[in-house]
Amino acid sequence: MPVSVVVLTYNESARVRDCLESVRWADEIVVVDGFSTDDTVAIARNFTGKVFQSDRLSPKNPGGYSEQRNFALQHVTSPWAFFIDADERCTPELSSEIQKTLAGPPPEEVTAFQIRRKEYFFGVHTQYTHGSGWLVRLFRKDGVRWNDRLVHEGIVTSGTIRKLQGELLHYSKDSIADYLATQNRYTSLEALELEQQNSPLLRRPLLDSMRTFCNLYIYKGAYREGAFGLIMSVFFASYSFQTWAKHWESEMKSGRIPATNPRFRLLEFMAAALRSVWIRVRPPRD
Repeated sequence: MPVSVVVLTYNESARVRDCLESVRWADEIVVVDGFSTDDTVAIARNFTGKVFQSDRLSPKNPGGYSEQRNFALQHVTSPWAFFIDADERCTPELSSEIQKTLAGPPPEEVTAFQIRRKEYFFGVHTQYTHGSGWLVRLFRKDGVRWNDRLVHEGIVTSGTIRKLQGELLHYSKDSIADYLATQNRYTSLEALELEQQNSPLLRRPLLDSMRTFCNLYIYKGAYREGAFGLIMSVFFASYSFQTWAKHWESEMKSGRIPATNPRFRLLEFMAAALRSVWIRVRPPRD
């Protein structure tokens, strides 16, 4: 069964070559670029003639990653599609397993396969901070579509999903600045999605952030990775708070809530009490 590899790109000239090298075995490679300003498109055209450009992720047309992926799926001519990101690598073991699995067509009820992704940040495998997650990346073109989420999208299918044993390698970020830029983009899309769904504003944003921090740093053991584990735990916790803050901003600017709402009575009481004690210990100077 022929399989098409699909890669989404935007200013990935430093990483897209290694990604495409890892999927040369595919019957077809489709690249959808978000109008990169570097050499991404030129590099991609060395591997395939099917390079398309789409602005579905631009500020003027924030359709989100799901629309970009569904747009790419329209250009796939093989019955099976394998989606891989520009910062990911397909291991030889995974490529061999995919080809063997599709050598004899899977049962009709099987429409998709999950693949385990091994995470690398700053070139180091982050076993505790990020671990290894399962993602649906290989599926029948006519049996699956990407859902309507703007970010952290998934698939919609009525068929059976099975697992492959091979791994994807994910080389996510090369710098903290790169990570924060991505986080800023993702949280903006998350907030836009909440606005589009008319979701109520979260009442306890700090508590939610604290739960995220404790879950990652303590329960999942990110503390074992030293400074990196602490930094990532704080960043993960701030992700939910940034999303809430941007959602609050859109609600406030639209006039649905005043700038002073919501009020956090317990925090206000604690802050006032601490301020009173602090002034007594260290009175303000003239």
